[in-house]
Amino acid sequence: MPHLKRDLPESGVITMTSFILWLVIVFLLSVVPVPGIRILSSLPLDKIVHFVLYGVTAVMLYRILRARYSAKRSVLYSISVSAFYGALLECVQFFLPYRSFSTADMTANTLGAAVFAGVYFFKYH
Repeated sequence: MPHLKRDLPESGVITMTSFILWLVIVFLLSVVPVPGIRILSSLPLDKIVHFVLYGVTAVMLYRILRARYSAKRSVLYSISVSAFYGALLECVQFFLPYRSFSTADMTANTLGAAVFAGVYFFKYH
């Protein structure tokens, strides 16, 4: 992989730094214990959070990739990588006694990445 500082303009380095920080935040949110908070609502709040977190991840990654790749390739890569990162973190949760593995969460992650990246692609392409 090319050296990012040399190959990206300063704004690209800031974007990459922001993206890495975002991935760390998502990781921490995925592995820290969460007390059993009960919210009386008909909305599946947990799935909405997954949808938004991985949607933002995909858009941030799309913006980084777009400097190097075509719009189509960037959107496909950003969706794939975001979905993979979500699946990886779900697998990590499988081994944590205070978290649980969920295919529904993986679905929400993937759908969020696809919808956010798709909307961003069609709006700015």
